Amino acid sequence: MFARKDLAWGFAAQGLSVGLWLVMLPAVLHYLPPAQVALWLVFVTLVALGQLLELGFQPTLARNVAFVYGGARTLRATGIEKGAGGALDPALLAGLLAASRRIYRGVAAAAAAVLWLGGTAYVVAVAPPGEPTGPVVWAWLAFSGGQVLNLWFGHLNAFLQGRGDLLLANQVVVLSRLLQLVVGVTLIVLGGGLMALGLASLVGAAGGRWLAARFVARRQSDLDGAGPVLPAVARELVGVLWHNASRYGLVMLSAFLITRANILIATSRIGLVEAGDFALAVQILLILQSLAMLPFNLALPRLNLMRAQSAEADMRQLFGRALIVSLGLFAVAAAGLVLAGPPMLRLVGSSTGLPGTWLLLALCLVMLLELNHGLCANLITTNNRVPFVGAGLVTGIGIVTTSWFAAPVWGAAGMVAGIALWQAAYNNWRWPREAARSLSTGYTALVLDALRSLRSPAR
Repeated sequence: MFARKDLAWGFAAQGLSVGLWLVMLPAVLHYLPPAQVALWLVFVTLVALGQLLELGFQPTLARNVAFVYGGARTLRATGIEKGAGGALDPALLAGLLAASRRIYRGVAAAAAAVLWLGGTAYVVAVAPPGEPTGPVVWAWLAFSGGQVLNLWFGHLNAFLQGRGDLLLANQVVVLSRLLQLVVGVTLIVLGGGLMALGLASLVGAAGGRWLAARFVARRQSDLDGAGPVLPAVARELVGVLWHNASRYGLVMLSAFLITRANILIATSRIGLVEAGDFALAVQILLILQSLAMLPFNLALPRLNLMRAQSAEADMRQLFGRALIVSLGLFAVAAAGLVLAGPPMLRLVGSSTGLPGTWLLLALCLVMLLELNHGLCANLITTNNRVPFVGAGLVTGIGIVTTSWFAAPVWGAAGMVAGIALWQAAYNNWRWPREAARSLSTGYTALVLDALRSLRSPAR
């Protein structure tokens, strides 16, 4: 279904994206004093908050780029031009490129204001007393500058993804992260301190953006005959992209409430030992979810193109296979965590363990069901609709409220039960059903057909 090379680069990109800080942590802990380690963690947290300003423009833009390459003549805020077909429209592609530049430059400017003004004030406030703040501020400006640079040129990766160049998009991520890793560790060993991490962030971002620009320019001929883009056209396309991107931003907030907010609640509402075990399990399972989604992410540009061309039968086969492979990968990895996780943690001398076997199994099942309905919800967006915003927010608020009151009484078990009940009440069944209906089939039939397809030789 997927080329081995695509999978290898995809896993490398996903692994480095979610695990870069873990790889750098030994060098940081060994060579930096405790105060600088704490400041580095502040840097990472602030940059993660800045990333939220991107909202959902990247998947929205990538999907619309796929529509254009699928032969669309118009782009809509909701819905798509069914069965467009035909040749690429260079003028529409040029307009989309101009609109995406406007959006990402605005996002980058907002991030710069938040990070360089508010973030700098916060860094100065928490800096160790009695030490000069100048070096800390310069390190922070360089570190956050990498994030601002990534946002300024963020449309490049979305264009690569949208036109189906997943291999190139993943190569950009791998180069950027490896540059950051090599430069950071080298300069730390040489005594660069916090500034080493700041420069590494900046160099990694610059290298990745340079490579992305080179890859996008390889198909500059796609814009031949486009002519200049009128400002009014660019503004109209900005509005089209904003409609669903803003909804994606609310979905991202919902995802935070459903998963990561529970870590904060656990820390404040139950004992540190149990909270640490629960938080570690959630973080590991979130990483496993990200890795398991790779087959679907590789298929998504083709699914967007198929949706634009109304190739429903091909969509059923491709999505069904990607769904089964993604769920299978997560199930195997989660089983490995349950069986091998505790002894491995003991082997490395970790002071934090994992929850008990039954609680860990329940959490794995909750996360598997969440992965299933999340993949199905992503398929629904190929219709250029994001209908799950309200449900996500209600579920997120319900889970946070339930966890807040359940945690002191039932601990992590109460929190896991709250997540399971709220998700089972609606999201777990609604979005798989809707995804299957959008492909004119049922969910059970979709899964069974996919299993039979995987057993037969690829066409």
